Amino acid sequence: MPLPIATSLTDEECYRLEVFLAHCKGGRAMNLEELDGFFSALIVGPEVVMPSEYWPVALGGNLGEVHAFSNLEEVNEILRLFVRHWNTIATTRDRGEVYLLHLVETIDGMKRGTAWATGFMRGIDMRHEGWVELIEHKDHGKALLPMMLLAQEIDPSVEYPPKPLAPNDRLDILLLMTEGLIEAHRYFEPHRRAFSRDSPKSEPVRRSASRVGRNNPCPCGSGKKFKLCCGAPEGTSVH
Repeated sequence: MPLPIATSLTDEECYRLEVFLAHCKGGRAMNLEELDGFFSALIVGPEVVMPSEYWPVALGGNLGEVHAFSNLEEVNEILRLFVRHWNTIATTRDRGEVYLLHLVETIDGMKRGTAWATGFMRGIDMRHEGWVELIEHKDHGKALLPMMLLAQEIDPSVEYPPKPLAPNDRLDILLLMTEGLIEAHRYFEPHRRAFSRDSPKSEPVRRSASRVGRNNPCPCGSGKKFKLCCGAPEGTSVH
């Protein structure tokens, strides 16, 4: 029996998602650490971003474009894992608890957290105008500095990347990122409430049942039926 959608992923389920992301076509899908940062920014940000916008960014395309699923059960399995991971982040923050960032341990410990910070900054880019208020705030804006610092480590557009961090300094930055996530969530809480009141039809797909039937609306947010979108046979979906 599938676990409730509020249940955190097990190590085995995290590995299942990591394998799925690694095998997405085109090589543009985020890894699970980057996706964790990306989801976190979308969840704590000033307004709702719909799945039709963020899935192509996270996966390098919609589900049916990046992976040839063997059957509908596999589609539902993957979607349910994504929903549960999203809900773990969202419910932890909504309860006012500290969310432990999903970080991948590297062999030498170098650049740990960089993918998470990169994903977070890509989430900010989805609604950059809304985030500018916090970024430019003289007091609260410093909450985002740790993410900006680590993201620069692998940003090809940065002319002079920061010097490699000592292990203890990196640990301090990771702790500051955790605190920064809390600060961003608190800062934008009034914005999210106002946005929800003003946009009653913008209810996130994640709150609906996670199981998808072939005649249901596609969870990617395209507005098409699942069988004509991500659930179409490989190479026949219409987007």
